[in-house]
Amino acid sequence: MGLRLLAAGLGLGLGLPMASSLAQAADVPSGAIRIHADQLAWTPAPPSLPAGAEVALLEGDPRGPGLFTLRIRVPAGARLMPHTHPR
Repeated sequence: MGLRLLAAGLGLGLGLPMASSLAQAADVPSGAIRIHADQLAWTPAPPSLPAGAEVALLEGDPRGPGLFTLRIRVPAGARLMPHTHPR
C-alpha cells in the first residue's frame, strides 16, 4: 500500500509540471484567433432554439454548402434536446 501511494505521488509530482507546460503551450495554438464573446455580433437565434437564445456566426454560411461555425448563447436553465443535423 505504501509503495503504491509513493508511486502515485511521484507520478503526480512529475506529471503536474509537464501538464502545466503542455497547457501553456496549447493555450495559444499557432494561427489561433481569440475573440471575447462581447466582441461577437449576436443575433436572435432561429425558433428551433430556446426562447431568448442568440447566435453569432464565426465563419462560413449556414445556408450554403460547406462548413460553418456558430457560437450559441442560451439563457440560464435552457435545455437543448438531443438532435441531429441533416448535413
